Amino acid sequence: MKKLDKSEIEAVAAHELTHIINQDSLLMLITVVYIGAISILGEFLIRFSTGRKRSDEDEKKGNPLLIVGLVLLVLGYLVYPLIRLAISRKREFLADAGAVELTKDNQAMISALQKISEKSLVALENERMAAMFIANPLDTVAGLFQTHPSIQERIAALKNY
Repeated sequence: MKKLDKSEIEAVAAHELTHIINQDSLLMLITVVYIGAISILGEFLIRFSTGRKRSDEDEKKGNPLLIVGLVLLVLGYLVYPLIRLAISRKREFLADAGAVELTKDNQAMISALQKISEKSLVALENERMAAMFIANPLDTVAGLFQTHPSIQERIAALKNY
């Protein structure tokens, strides 16, 4: 906060306020609950299908519950978390645009992002907290696994806004 001037602090506050107005926390909570439910259902189907006695007729048909369970596990542990991260990145763009709408000053947000990105790496005990930062605090996370778009992408979007 010491690095930012008044208009930049207002832009960052407007960014966070836009997250609240857009109910991004609720959206992410619902997303995580659905991902968890799908994963649990997949695990349940796998355990149910492998834990029961099977007749010769069942052996000939295959095990559709096991296949469905495996598909749900793949979706729940691999595909849907990537979708959740993509949603998070899109919501950051929306919050940036909302900040410009509220402050009527895209340069303040651009300047704030530039200043914040100068030294955005911080020590995190829990990497899941990265989503709580305005810039990605992790230098090892890239591409599909980021909670935030890159500062360059955000600035380019704001320049066109």
